[in-house]
Amino acid sequence: TLGDTWSQSPPPQYADDPQWLPTLVEIKQIIGKAATEIEAGKLPEAHNVLETIRDQIGQLHLRNGMVTFSDRMNAYHAKMEEVLNPEMTNPQEIHEGAAVLHYLAGEMLRFPPADAEGSAEFAALSKAVEQTSSDVLAAARSGDMEKLKAARQALKPAYAKLFMKFG
Repeated sequence: TLGDTWSQSPPPQYADDPQWLPTLVEIKQIIGKAATEIEAGKLPEAHNVLETIRDQIGQLHLRNGMVTFSDRMNAYHAKMEEVLNPEMTNPQEIHEGAAVLHYLAGEMLRFPPADAEGSAEFAALSKAVEQTSSDVLAAARSGDMEKLKAARQALKPAYAKLFMKFG
């Protein structure tokens, strides 16, 4: 496992991080908790538990001065979840969230992962993410709640396809 391989001798970029080992321990505990939820048939709960690993890795990167494509995808994902929240009904709040989401999409796609360079598949998937975030922003600006509902529904599938291949 990652912990077994790197716990005593971290990769060079983390060698000076005093939180390296505690981070690995925390991630292992999160995985254990998620496994318990899965065994109990609680898949949504397990998903939520596993998402906290993103926070651990994000903090690890932040402490060590790193920003990766995955970090940008995580920032986009977090804002997307806020924008998709059915309780978000205030037009001003939706508009602000959509604007931030659109910005994060641009930032994410400006710095693609190395394996995406020259990839037609990355180009198509990233175009879909960019388009869906543009559509949500345009619908939020228009105030048309039906258009906004449809635009919001397109966000997650576009993101998921990009994430599955390049995230």
